[in-house]
Amino acid sequence: MRIVELKKDLFHYFGKKAFVHCISADYAMGAGIAVPIADRFSLRPILDIQGDHSYPDCIFANGVFNLVTKKNASDKPTYRDLEKSLERMKVLVKKSGIKDVAMPRIGCGLDGLEWIKVREIIEKVFVDTNIDIVVCYL
Repeated sequence: MRIVELKKDLFHYFGKKAFVHCISADYAMGAGIAVPIADRFSLRPILDIQGDHSYPDCIFANGVFNLVTKKNASDKPTYRDLEKSLERMKVLVKKSGIKDVAMPRIGCGLDGLEWIKVREIIEKVFVDTNIDIVVCYL
């Protein structure tokens, strides 16, 4: 597993890597980085077909790992729920064979988690994989 942090627009990797972001079980995706990701990858119709969803979980759709980290958009995720979502993502990564992903500093924007703790969780979950993770921030 390798994590690289780059001061770069996440969408530089559009079409080149699978994306990762956090969503709520209500699929609101109405604020933050979720809006352009949902729009570029046409996620809303795909996720709406799924119906109500539980959390924590991960849904892989249209090249995006959607980490379901909280029940409603107005809620805040816990580190434990983020970790459980990432563990589910790990299962999906292994099934799909995907080796390269790009993500923002997940959980750290509107959700308010601390990046140092989130990065430690990512490293812990993916330590025994061959995944390359690019974390973009501006």
